[in-house]
Amino acid sequence: LWGTISTLIGRLTRLEVFEIAQNDLSGFIPSEMGELTNLVNLDVSLNYGPSGTIPSEIGQLTNLEILYVSNNDLSGTFPSE
Repeated sequence: LWGTISTLIGRLTRLEVFEIAQNDLSGFIPSEMGELTNLVNLDVSLNYGPSGTIPSEIGQLTNLEILYVSNNDLSGTFPSE
């Protein structure tokens, strides 16, 4: 896969696993990811393109157990809430 993660991702409210590792993604992780309240596993590792910070809305994902963001161009700290 290549391109960006659409802000429409937030409409997939029943999504539990979002694994898109080892692709050619670019852009940023949209704040709408915080609307995925059933998300348990988020893996955007090994894409080399996503940049910016991890949105604070990710901290609202109370069901999230697995978060992989390695080997990207992300900066900042992990959201605590």
